[in-house]
Formats: sequence, C-alpha cells, structure tokens
Amino acid sequence: MIDSRQAAVPAGTTVGGKAEGLFRLRRLGLPVPGFVVIPAEVFDAALTGLGTDEAGLAARQQALAQFELPATTQAALGRVLAVWGAAGVAVRSSVADEDGAQAAFPGLMDSLLGLHSLAEVLAAVGRCAASAYSARALAYRRQKGLTLAARPAVIVQRQVAATAAGVLFSTFPEYPQELAIHAVWGLGEGLVGGALEPDEFYFDKASRREVHRKIALKTEQVQPLAGAAPVLAPVPENQQAQPCLSARILTELRQAGAFLEFLLGQPQDVEFVVDHEHLWLVQTRPITQPIPEVVVYDNANI
Repeated sequence: MIDSRQAAVPAGTTVGGKAEGLFRLRRLGLPVPGFVVIPAEVFDAALTGLGTDEAGLAARQQALAQFELPATTQAALGRVLAVWGAAGVAVRSSVADEDGAQAAFPGLMDSLLGLHSLAEVLAAVGRCAASAYSARALAYRRQKGLTLAARPAVIVQRQVAATAAGVLFSTFPEYPQELAIHAVWGLGEGLVGGALEPDEFYFDKASRREVHRKIALKTEQVQPLAGAAPVLAPVPENQQAQPCLSARILTELRQAGAFLEFLLGQPQDVEFVVDHEHLWLVQTRPITQPIPEVVVYDNANI
C-alpha cells in the first residue's frame, strides 16, 4: 500500500492513471485530500491464468469481487482510517490505463462513497476493482482498441464533506480561448452523470477575466448515504438560484487550471470539491477531446 505522503511511487509499482494524477497534484503543492493506493500488483495474483474470452472476463470480475486484501494491508488500512477519524472515506478506481491521453474512462468504474468502517472499506475495494470488468468498461475498451486484460489499482481517500463540486477545463474544447468551470451543489456525481444542470463560468485565458456565466436553477443535489449509493436531496430554496462557487473559489480554480496546463504541458480536465470555501482537487487528467487550433484574425490576415 502506498501513502500519498510518500515522495514518489516505488519503481515497478502500478498505481494507475488516476492515482498518478493525484500524486502529481501533491508534488505540485496543490490541495489534495489524504489518500492511499493499493497497487495493481496486489490484485494480479487473482487474475493469473484467466483468459479474456467471455468466460475468462466473467471469471476475472468474480475473482476481484471476492478478493481479500492481505492481512498486513488490512491492518495498514485500519491504521490510516484511525488517523482520518470520523471523516467519511471514498474508494475509487485507478486502472493502469485509466485517465491517459487516449482513454479517460469517464465515470465507467464504480466509486464507493460515505464509508466509515474498515469492513465497509474492505468490501468496497473488491467491488471497485471488479468494476474494471463491468460491461460498460469492457465496451469502452473495445471501442478504444485497448487490451481487455484490465489491471485495476484502487484509491482509498479521505472524503471531503462537499458543499459544491465540479469540473475545470483548463482549455475549453468547444472554445479554446477560454477556461471553463462547471459546478453543482453537493457531490460531483450529479454533474459527471449528467443528472443535474450545472452553473457554468468562463474565463478568457489571455486576459484572465470572467467573460460570461450561466447560473442554473439548482433544485436538487447529490449527497452521500452511509454504506449505500449517493442519493438526490433537495437544495435549500434560498440557494437554488445562487452561484454554487464564490468569487474567491473561482479565482483559485482559474489559477490552478492555468498553473497545471503550463507545468504539465497540455490542457487538463480537473475534478474539484469545495468544503465551505476550502478548495480540494481530487483528479487531473489530460483532455482527450480534440481541441481545434485557434486562428486569430487581425488587419494582417483579413
């Protein structure tokens, strides 16, 4: 098990694209909730000898769903949860080829939220790893021409009590002159799954000024339910027409987006959570959607 406080991922260890993004954010000094990673090598033994025909894929999914972590890893996880205290825990996938430049796997693997006990977390680890072989994940692999032999790693992360959450595009693919921020009240699952209409904020990348915004009427939000899937809950009436992000949080997000794009050398898709005016970044990955070249017309070329 690899702790987020380690300076580097040990050589020969596969933590997957999502976890690599989290370690990258940490190394850059950006705010990331504490996490540990169970690397793909821990799960490899359960998949040994299983093929990638239909029967083999079903056997792989079942083997991962029933997988039990080694006793030493279970004990280490228990110590981590004790340090985190009463905070909820999220268990998230980090497959070896997830969140890469060619394949993002957006929302295709299971994330388990609102967990508290070690028993809940251990059960969620197997379920999360097995979701790498779900029908939708395998269909995506076939579409992208990827190997069907997925190698899941799993992230166990301290869950932030989200008052708002969303996605930042450091370059908005539909209008590359702009940086875009989309957000909703509550957890970001309502936005990622397309169930809720978000607030939208757009900034001109050159001038850094906000150029336009669209504030949605937000009557519902996604909230965690301990030991179960998140649920839709009503938004208080006095918040429904209000922006879910403050001016200060928008400034911090814009700065983080520009910083990441500059240092990482390509546009980034960044997931974030806000906990009562405290910003946390929980994922960064390259934008896989093609971005058209920007042509600027002036007196010289009209």
